Amino acid sequence: MDTAHRRMEIISILSVKGHITSRELAWELGVTIRTIHHDIFALTFDYPIYCY
Repeated sequence: MDTAHRRMEIISILSVKGHITSRELAWELGVTIRTIHHDIFALTFDYPIYCY
């Protein structure tokens, strides 16, 4: 899965589930937690994603 497709998948998962941990996202998408953190950081410039 390329970066753009993975990031759109993250947006899709978040819109359906409402919230999910980075560990769960990493497992579901088959990448590392660090990759998820990079993707979320990049997505926050265009989408209102709140992390806590």
